[in-house]
This record gives sequence, C-alpha cells and structure tokens, in this order.
Amino acid sequence: MLEWPYPKDPESDLAYTVYWGDFLAPGETITASTWEIPTGVTSSDDGFENKENGIQIGGGEAGEDYIFTPTIGTSLGNTIQRDIKLKVRDR
Repeated sequence: MLEWPYPKDPESDLAYTVYWGDFLAPGETITASTWEIPTGVTSSDDGFENKENGIQIGGGEAGEDYIFTPTIGTSLGNTIQRDIKLKVRDR
C-alpha cells in the first residue's frame, strides 16, 4: 500500500498527487482518473496530467487513517488501481 508522507490536519484542505510513472510503460500516460473516497473526509478531483493525478482533501478526524483508492486508465488501454493511506493528525 502506498502512503502519503505527511499527515494532514483535520482543519486543512490540501491538494495531494499520485505519481504513476513507476507503473506505466515508456510513453504511456493517464487518460482517465477516478477515486474511491472513504467516509469522513471531503474531496474534489483535481484531474490528471501525463503521469500524475490529484485530489483535494478536507476534513477527517485526528488520529484516524483513511484509505483512498485511485483508479487510472492509460493511453495503452491499461487500468491500474492502488490504495493510498492518509494519516490525519492534529498539527
């Protein structure tokens, strides 16, 4: 499982990105992106470009870990999905 490296404060509303280059073939790019969002946070899709996709995340409860599941479609017709953990902590 992937993990975003820095905890998020419950009061902050931040943009997070995922770099997919390690999972893509040379020249392959993202052509579609969706997210499964856990209960307890707010979010909006920040789109995608080349080998990255993003999401804006707000809320959450301090001390909780949340699992987000992005799924991408690629220029070579592949579908790739990974789970990513985000820790929410008072800062």
